[in-house]
This record gives sequence, structure tokens and C-alpha cells, in this order.
Amino acid sequence: MQETDRYFQVDLEHAEQAYRLIIPRGRILVAEDDRLIADILRYVLTEEGYQVDVAHDGMEAFKLASRKRYDLVSMDLGMPNCDGYGAIAAIDHSVPGLPIIVVSGRLNNNTVTDLRLHKGVKGFLDKPVDMERYLELVTDITSSRKGSKA
Repeated sequence: MQETDRYFQVDLEHAEQAYRLIIPRGRILVAEDDRLIADILRYVLTEEGYQVDVAHDGMEAFKLASRKRYDLVSMDLGMPNCDGYGAIAAIDHSVPGLPIIVVSGRLNNNTVTDLRLHKGVKGFLDKPVDMERYLELVTDITSSRKGSKA
């Protein structure tokens, strides 16, 4: 039997996981000071095939967003050093066009109205996070960005 005649049985579940590692769906920055919530978001997004970096304060989020290419930022508002408001303004100025989802327990009509002034802000979610809605929003935004780059 020749080398080229060999057949390999593929475990589809492991093949899909390997594919996601090789060709991720996108790169996401999660800016969240609550380490448990950050870990949950990282886990869920990684399971969906995204590469994920985490920043635990607004300054760290701004620095990462300025240095690396992301498809999306998931931003909490109440963080130390530089809160989410300041980080959003800085990212919107230095990385125009980078979409941001605001995920916060501090959302109200005034906050949403103020944050809509930033072109990068594309969505809002209250805490506790509805993971189905979160993933739907992430997928919609990252898919539309990939389609517009083609």
C-alpha cells in the first residue's frame, strides 16, 4: 500500500476544535475588572472559536487596543485606573472603526444616550449577561466586519 492510499478517520469534534485554533473567528478584547466575569466571557468566546485577550482596567484595555488588532472590544464601564467611559473615548479616538460592546451593570437611558455619541459603540448589554444575546451580538458584529474587509 502506498503512502497516498492511506485513509484517516477524523473525529469531527476534535477537527472543529483544531480548526478554530488554526483559523479563529476573530480576536476580541474583553475589558472587565471582575475576574470571574472576565474568565466566563473568555471561556465562552474561546469555545466559540475566538481568540481572547483580557484587560482588567480601562488603561490596560486602551493600551492593548492601540497595540494589537482586534475585531471587537467588550467593555465594562466601572473599572479602576481609567473607567470604561474614558477607555471608550480613547479607543474611539486612536482606533477609529473598532467596534465596542458595552457590558455593564450601570446602564441607564442617560448612559446609553451619552455612549451612542461614540462611533465605535455598537451595542449594549446589562449585567447579568444574557450569554445567548451576547454571543449573538458578538457574532453579528464580527461577521459584518469580516464581510466588509473582503
